[in-house]
Amino acid sequence: MIIDNLVVNAIKKELSHSILNYRIDKIFQIGKYDFLLTLFNRGVKMSLIISLNPNIYRLHLTGNQYKDSKQLSSFCLQLKKNLESGTIVEIKQINFDRILSFKIENLDNVRDPIIFYLIVELTGKYSNLILTDENNKILGSYKQIDETQNEERQILVGTKYCPITNKQNKLDLNDLSKEKFASLIQKYPTLSLKKFLINCFTGISSHTCTLLFDDLPISLESEQKLDSILQIPLKNFPENLLDQIFIQLSQFSETIREDNIFLKFTEINNLLSFKLDTKISEVSKVLDKYYFNLESQNVFNNLKSEQKKVINKNIEKINNKLLIQQNILESS
Repeated sequence: MIIDNLVVNAIKKELSHSILNYRIDKIFQIGKYDFLLTLFNRGVKMSLIISLNPNIYRLHLTGNQYKDSKQLSSFCLQLKKNLESGTIVEIKQINFDRILSFKIENLDNVRDPIIFYLIVELTGKYSNLILTDENNKILGSYKQIDETQNEERQILVGTKYCPITNKQNKLDLNDLSKEKFASLIQKYPTLSLKKFLINCFTGISSHTCTLLFDDLPISLESEQKLDSILQIPLKNFPENLLDQIFIQLSQFSETIREDNIFLKFTEINNLLSFKLDTKISEVSKVLDKYYFNLESQNVFNNLKSEQKKVINKNIEKINNKLLIQQNILESS
């Protein structure tokens, strides 16, 4: 399952209801990509896992036990120094993107209040964890990005943190209007509905397209299934159907503004998916179980692969010895 904008929004909602005003007790690095925060409030303990693994990046509460890797990076030491004993007072999703910002209140060396922000960017192989001060000045990060890697956005100590830029100049759904929608259709008439939605609007993933238009009224000449509808070029849509698409997008935009999006997760045949719902669901419980099983399976597969390599190498070695012995026997 891909962690998209909607999933991050659902995680933000759940965490805002469950860990606000919790104190960060300990921070551990439990793997190359993984961090674990233990949280306390009035005798209740919770654990928050942050994984920057490019294949299974995620953030959620966890009930599973993890071992401290004992190999602390300098960045993890910096997190421990600044954030341990701090209190999480606010959680925000930045620009309805796959970015969560944790506002943390702590005390400095002379016991004066100080503010930090822990920013989690769940963006696939570019996933990052960034620590800033109250003025958004970067104090440290898991990955450092200089101008040779990205001319538009650097993640370096001392620079000001800027969210991920909208390189494709996608339209923010908050700025959607009938005129702009019509203009985009005229500009990209050969794009399929799915590519049009993903390429032209922020906050819309492939799965979101399916969620928003699974009940799209079909009024084309021939009946089409949903996946076919999403692949049809815009120029083939009648005016009334384009109007319905605009209405759906406008309603979705309003739902985002009201922060009223909720998801229901289901797992079928080891694949996790979600649908729109009307209430807060236990996102962490679902993600925790799914990714723990996935990680366990990955560990097993890696061990299996390593053992097969060892076995095949020994078989090859023994076959070579056998061939040598056969040659000696024939010569004798």
